[in-house]
Amino acid sequence: MDKLPKYEGDLNRSLTFTSKERMKSFLNLFVLNEVINFSKYISTSKDIYDEDDHVRLIIKNTKNGVDLKGFNNNEVEVLYKRDSSFITVDGWIEEDGKIIIVLEEYNE
Repeated sequence: MDKLPKYEGDLNRSLTFTSKERMKSFLNLFVLNEVINFSKYISTSKDIYDEDDHVRLIIKNTKNGVDLKGFNNNEVEVLYKRDSSFITVDGWIEEDGKIIIVLEEYNE
C-alpha cells in the first residue's frame, strides 16, 4: 500500500446495520473531539456508496488514504491502513433519520 498514491479530498463511508443495538454500539465509539482508532483496514469512497445507508461517515480534507484508482480507472475506493486514527469533529441526524458523523484524520 505504501507504493500507491494518496488521495486528497473528502471521503464517505456508508454503513447499514442489521439491528438498532449494533448501530447504537457502533455510534457509541464516536465522541465529539475525541480520537477513534480503527484496528482494521477502512474502506471509503470518493462518492456516496449507498444512498440508503443508516450511518454515513464523512472524512474531511483527507491526505493519508490510498487511492485504489491505480488498479482500475473507474475505481472510487480509497483504503486506509490498519490502525488509522480519526477525530470526531461533528455529527447530526438528517430529516430522514440518517446519522452523519464527520471525521478528520488524526496524526499524532
